[in-house]
Amino acid sequence: MKKLKQLMDLKGRVGLITGGAGHIGSTMAEVFAELGANVVLLDINREQADKIAARLTKEYGVEVLARSVDLSQDDDVRAVPGQILEKFGRLDILVNNAALVGTSNLKGWAVPFKEQGAETWRKALEVNLTACFILTQACA
Repeated sequence: MKKLKQLMDLKGRVGLITGGAGHIGSTMAEVFAELGANVVLLDINREQADKIAARLTKEYGVEVLARSVDLSQDDDVRAVPGQILEKFGRLDILVNNAALVGTSNLKGWAVPFKEQGAETWRKALEVNLTACFILTQACA
């Protein structure tokens, strides 16, 4: 039987985290890096993802790749696994963490229910649900 330390060792593994520049995503990325995994940060905020990638690479000595992708664009989402395989040759972990939240700049999202519109709802579904399905399918 493997010990917990052995089970938690992620050396040589590659983890993809959507929403990797946010609070939860960057924390997961740090844990993966600390456990030895190379990490791919997918986030609409490329500048913040780049900062996190540089810090994790310096602090933990792993490779961290930052990519900016609009998760509402199906073709862009489908291209991600190929880019990861090209860079690392594998993908072991997928965390579908990205979502439109109250701090998103989506017009009509963080407003009272009566003021929300169907187009805003559709955009949120594309990012929060459909992108998870497409990315998981593409990674499989």
